Amino acid sequence: MPTQQDIALILIKGFRPYVKDASLKKYDDEFAKRKRYASKFILEVFPKYIDYDYWISRPKEKRDTYLFNYYFVEVPTTGLIYTPLLKRYVNNTHPRLPKVKS
Repeated sequence: MPTQQDIALILIKGFRPYVKDASLKKYDDEFAKRKRYASKFILEVFPKYIDYDYWISRPKEKRDTYLFNYYFVEVPTTGLIYTPLLKRYVNNTHPRLPKVKS
């Protein structure tokens, strides 16, 4: 079972493509300077770098809808725990989503 740190890293990596190029260094530095991640920190820092209003309706990959749903629905209510929704994102396992080619 992934730890909170593992889950935070999944979110950091998953949302990185949605950060503007000009802000990528600051985004990376924001996370690199921390040793531990809590759901409160995750909920506060992502909105600084990601325009959710724009990207929520235009995900770069279909499976990213799971990532957005996990962030908006499950992180505020359950914290950084490994839920079936995050598992679907990580494993890309849903019958309606195309398989990711390696």
